[in-house]
Amino acid sequence: MTIEALQAVDLEKIAYPTIKEYAQEILQDYADEDDKNKEEAALQAKESIEAVYKMIQLNSPEAIPGNESEQESSDKDQDKAGHTPKKKKKLTKKELDAFEEEIKHCRTAIKAYNAKKREGQPKKPTPKRHEKIEKHLMAIGNLVPENLKDNLDILEASEKILSKTGREIMKLYRMDELQIKEVQEEIKEKYDQKEQKIKKDNDE
Repeated sequence: MTIEALQAVDLEKIAYPTIKEYAQEILQDYADEDDKNKEEAALQAKESIEAVYKMIQLNSPEAIPGNESEQESSDKDQDKAGHTPKKKKKLTKKELDAFEEEIKHCRTAIKAYNAKKREGQPKKPTPKRHEKIEKHLMAIGNLVPENLKDNLDILEASEKILSKTGREIMKLYRMDELQIKEVQEEIKEKYDQKEQKIKKDNDE
């Protein structure tokens, strides 16, 4: 299971608040990583990602792209046949507790690994406000559903919305025009890279 699969999940459709919270924490940790460390961070969080995703599959399958339409279709077919639609399987408290323990164990191991990795390294400078805004905007952009990730029209529209939103927020906060421009350029550069990758994949 990959971080991209977890990013595609509709968090608002997750039934258990605890599961939703764990998913949000994993996604936020990943978003907070430097781009050069994201791949390693995703590998370190693999067990946590798999545990959370399995919990979502068992308890809130409709939160996973593609499952909702399949479930609706299945229910309609069963209704036509005169059968009562099957009730969704819900996690028992025992199952939920077991998954929670597994996730806690994984996250503790990740934190210990990260702490050890940081030992002896120069302290990272605190991100500036405009850098944080750019990072959060890109995190929102990365929540695009899996089936739309390769859609260039969606990509272009997302870039425009995020760039405009960032500009309006930063102007509201009376931030420097150079910082606003820097954020917009960062967003454009990252979306240009996404577009190039999609076009390259389509050509292969």
